[in-house]
Amino acid sequence: MSEIFDAYCDDLKFLATDLKNNLEVLRSGENFESARKTIQAVLDQSTDLVKQVEVEVRGHSSQERRILTEKLKIYKDEFFQLKQEFDSVVFQSQKSQLVGKSGEDRGRMLETNEKMRRQNEIIENCKRTVAETEEIGIETIAELQNNREKIESARAKGQEFHAVADDADKRLKSMWFRHKTWGLFG
Repeated sequence: MSEIFDAYCDDLKFLATDLKNNLEVLRSGENFESARKTIQAVLDQSTDLVKQVEVEVRGHSSQERRILTEKLKIYKDEFFQLKQEFDSVVFQSQKSQLVGKSGEDRGRMLETNEKMRRQNEIIENCKRTVAETEEIGIETIAELQNNREKIESARAKGQEFHAVADDADKRLKSMWFRHKTWGLFG
């Protein structure tokens, strides 16, 4: 399809592998904070890269765009699952750290963290919906532009036909007039 798109896909594969490896480190508990920061940075980088790929996909024809969008959706889903897994591991870690605090504080903190996690999921879902809606809008605009070009072409051909028909009508009338007036045609 596109060398640029393929290069982006290679980068996305590398980032996904990097995330999976860092999630294993995070689960082990070794260098937890360092691994958490690394994973967050890789997630941010993957989000930026996905946005760049979306821009690249928009530059292709509608048929290619559909194929490339399907491929990109696979990567988006994978990163979404990895993000959820990351959030879950961090949440479990925070939950286990709260064991030493009072039950009331722990309960409030867990409840607040869970609310924030759900709100973040809602926001991410909204972002995805907006991106998909934007993509549909772009495809619709492209299709409308294509239809407009076809209509303008048909209109121009119609006007050209009308002009030829008018010219033929004038010539026939002129020939008829000559025939009636001078009897040139037999």
